[in-house]
Amino acid sequence: MGNILTITTRGEGQESIHRGHIAVVKSDGETLFGYGDPNFKTFFRSAMKPIQAAIVLESGAIDKFKFSVKELAIIAASHSGEAKHIQLVESILKKGGIPQSYLHCGKTLPFYGPASRRLVKKGLSEKSIYHNCSGKHAGILAATKLLGLDYKNYFSIKNEIQKLIILLLNKYSGVSIDDMSFGIDGCGLPNVALPLQAMALTFARMADEFGKSSVGKIGKIMSENPWIIAGTNRVDTELMEYFKGSVIVKGGAEGLLCIAIPNKKIGIAIKCEDGSHRPLPIIAVALLEKLGLLKKDDLQTLKKKFPPWYFIFNSRNSAVGEIISKI
Repeated sequence: MGNILTITTRGEGQESIHRGHIAVVKSDGETLFGYGDPNFKTFFRSAMKPIQAAIVLESGAIDKFKFSVKELAIIAASHSGEAKHIQLVESILKKGGIPQSYLHCGKTLPFYGPASRRLVKKGLSEKSIYHNCSGKHAGILAATKLLGLDYKNYFSIKNEIQKLIILLLNKYSGVSIDDMSFGIDGCGLPNVALPLQAMALTFARMADEFGKSSVGKIGKIMSENPWIIAGTNRVDTELMEYFKGSVIVKGGAEGLLCIAIPNKKIGIAIKCEDGSHRPLPIIAVALLEKLGLLKKDDLQTLKKKFPPWYFIFNSRNSAVGEIISKI
């Protein structure tokens, strides 16, 4: 069982507890902080996207199809399906000469509620391009096509493009392929389970190579395009915007959040054991405070700027409880 990450109160009573695990690692492999079990093994989910996007960059697809920096950012994103997100994915497919029907991510409505409601109001239905992983799929499709591989079967773990992704993950995580566990992600692509320590090391190495290697370049692009990486009212975007590009933040499904800090060459991996995302922003801020990245008044500013991270509100929009970090 994990250690307590946060406790939720209501009035004078305790109501909920979230448990989990944390690893904070330097790019040379030194562990700076561990909480719960830093070697807790779980799936990398969408926090693996910088590695997947780096393979698209290495394939030459960016130059061949003249993808913009913002289009490269959407390949690394778990976007909310807002209009500008969809335009970027459509542009990648158009430049790559790839039909939307080739996207294997499944049909959904946009993650962002207002965007979804607008489509429903217009009588429009679910589409694969609205899926929050459609940018990644479009980019990998383009890379697979350029490399002369079977791009209609790009999602198979037997496809060479997926093997290249796994090899790059092996290089950055330090985990041998034999020690990796494989599964299918929510969007239909292969995904990998690793110890949190290895995820943190992957992000630490991205931080160390910030703006240099393919992975480091993806990290820089993410930090410079925070809204594209997630969207309106999303934790990844809000943290990167608040810290003005000095951190790279990428969440994954089931309560996972990974962070790279380029100027300290540090990587962080946080896993909420019950799969909840509620504790993640508070724990991320608490860790950034421990690492000396918060200014004197930052914590109070964050509480005022993002009250849903720290307080429980009822239907009358009254604060009736708190979410308190215990690390």
